[in-house]
Amino acid sequence: MSASQQKIYLACENMNFIWGEAEVLEFEKLWRAGCGLFEIADKLRRDPDEVALLVIDRSRQLRIKPRLGGIWGDEYFELRKCIESRKDGSKPNRRNGSGTSTASDCNTEGTGTTEAG
Repeated sequence: MSASQQKIYLACENMNFIWGEAEVLEFEKLWRAGCGLFEIADKLRRDPDEVALLVIDRSRQLRIKPRLGGIWGDEYFELRKCIESRKDGSKPNRRNGSGTSTASDCNTEGTGTTEAG
């Protein structure tokens, strides 16, 4: 069967990969401030998967730099505490929700942008 005769599967077709310029600038600001994936997604009111792909794009364009904590940013340290507490047998002390950062640098106001499309 040739490639043109095969059924095509389009990955993530229900996701929004369109970003306004203001959203991209706000993303870069939050990234530099140390905000993690979920914090950025919350502030931009976007799906974390959409933000993850923007991280890949902006990294490939050399618009953001690698950082301590990687995609998790300052949340990395909170996640490490959670993992360590599980090793100790105690219950992790995490907030309910997506795992937002407690970093004070991430407590910036959003731009008020909304999803494009």
